[in-house]
Amino acid sequence: MPKKILIVEDNEKNRVLIRDVLKYYGYEVIEAVNGEEGVKAAKEEMPDLIRCRLWTALPRCRRLRAILLQKA
Repeated sequence: MPKKILIVEDNEKNRVLIRDVLKYYGYEVIEAVNGEEGVKAAKEEMPDLIRCRLWTALPRCRRLRAILLQKA
């Protein structure tokens, strides 16, 4: 079973590039365009890894981290 990665990225070009590279290497990719969508997707999908821009999403990243810690 491939590892699941959630990409939280508002810039569509960046999101598509990251998604395509990760899919090429066999990862299952979940996408969100903002922090709120990212939190929702993390709760629903329980990804193995979340990629988000820390400097713009710190409060939501803390919530995402808490969700991931529940999985462990």
